[in-house]
Parts: sequence; structure tokens; C-alpha cells
Amino acid sequence: MKDKGRVLKDGRYMTPKFRINYPCVCTRRAADEEYDPGRFTVKAVFFPEESNLSILKNAAEECAKKAGFKKGWKSPFSENEEYGEGAEVANLKFYGKRGKPVVLWADKTPVESDEDIISGSYGKAIVSFFAYDKNGGKGVTLVLESIQCLGGGKMFVSSGADAAAKRAKEEFEEEDYSDTAENDEDDEDEVYEDDDGEEY
Repeated sequence: MKDKGRVLKDGRYMTPKFRINYPCVCTRRAADEEYDPGRFTVKAVFFPEESNLSILKNAAEECAKKAGFKKGWKSPFSENEEYGEGAEVANLKFYGKRGKPVVLWADKTPVESDEDIISGSYGKAIVSFFAYDKNGGKGVTLVLESIQCLGGGKMFVSSGADAAAKRAKEEFEEEDYSDTAENDEDDEDEVYEDDDGEEY
């Protein structure tokens, strides 16, 4: 049965199980003009065979309705074929200027470093919804409160790395290989000097 997540108290929701990517939940992401500077974020990747987003999508629509948005607002969920057919992604963001999100392992012990979280492993998060209307852009975003890292899954490899590996196999030719390099006898007695005149 697909995980739907569930409704919690005070306008908060438990997400369905997702795959974690680009976690910056223990340390603020470095400032970058392309993104919100210095924010705690994580990309949640939902696969259709594992998760049902109906509860969260209905909540997003309700949030937009309360904000008076009728058409043209941006959903926090978007399809991304990079992860496979039907996969949807959402960026979860912690908006507090102070503090940080709660980050736990499956046994509820604290996660100390983003480096310990494997991209592609499973997670769940507690989120709420926020409607924005800024510079002519209207939409709903997912606000991160806490995340539980569950492990498992399969490590993500970027599409660029996959493409490079495929090109390398196609473009390189098989060559004879020797595990030792032969000395060039003509150069054995040659002396080299560095910039300070020292021989080596």
C-alpha cells in the first residue's frame, strides 16, 4: 500500500515516505543568488509506486484558496523526469532566522552532520504550507519543521555523471595496458633544476 502521510495538529502534516536529495538540514546552505541565501533545505523526491501525494496536494490547494489564489499559482510539487517517470519533487525549506529544523535518525537519535545523510536514502518530514505573493509570483511552499532519516534506498547519481560514464565507454577505445612504466635510458643521468637552482 502506498504511503499517504497524515494530517497532524495545527495545520501540520506528516509527508509520505520520500527519497532525500541535496540535504542541507544540519548546516545552512551557503548563500547563493539563485536560491534563498543561507537556508536549511532538502529536496524530497516522491516516487509514484511508493507514495500518494493526495493529502499534501489537497492541503496545498486549500492553502492557495485561503490566500485568494484562483489561477496561475505555483504548486510546491513538480514532476521531474530526471528521477524517472512520474516522480515528483518538492523543496522543503526551514524559514526560521534562528534555530534549525529537527533532524533525527530512524531511532530518533539526532543527526549531527549532513555528510552522514546519503542522498537517495528514505526520509519523512513534518511540514506546513505557506502561501506567498512576491514580485508578481504567487504560489505555495512547503515549510520544513523536522525530518526523520530512515536509511535504505539507493544512492542518487547525477544524470551528468551517468551521461559522462556512458560517453566514456563509447568514446574510449580498448588499449593494451602495462602496470609499470619503462625508464627512458637516455634520460637517466639528466639533471633538472628548480627555480632556485636546486638540482633534483
